[in-house]
Amino acid sequence: MDPEDSYLRVRRSVLVPASPGEVWSYFASREAMQHWWGIVRELPEAGRSDGQWLDVYEPCEGRRIMMSVMLDGVRTSYGGRIVRFVPREELRFENDWDPPVFEQPSLVSIRLVGVDEGTVVELHHYGFERTGADAGETHLGYESGWGTTQLAALRALFSL
Repeated sequence: MDPEDSYLRVRRSVLVPASPGEVWSYFASREAMQHWWGIVRELPEAGRSDGQWLDVYEPCEGRRIMMSVMLDGVRTSYGGRIVRFVPREELRFENDWDPPVFEQPSLVSIRLVGVDEGTVVELHHYGFERTGADAGETHLGYESGWGTTQLAALRALFSL
């Protein structure tokens, strides 16, 4: 199945009061991305994680993005290869744990859509059908795990 045809998807979005170009400036480098995607020192909505780190971010198609979280007291890495990097439009990357646990990684896409009020930042996590026999359970885990912490942090950068 083509991941674009995925029916198991996690979606989150936020309206940011800034242009797509201004918002994209926070995707341009690891240092910039760290302001909102990096260290999150509060419990996300799902509860189990107590921290997140942006460990590797090489903002270019074919390079990597790697994060880690504390899960039950153990720092655990995840992320993968950046498969699409279009400034002011989209960052898309493969997502699996490190070491890999899925047959094929799922995909995470962060898209910027300009609207009259600013930019809608859309996070789509999809392609769970590729991950293996437990795709439905994997999807449910991510559905409950994805909060809005990072997107709210990005919006807050423009709401000062």
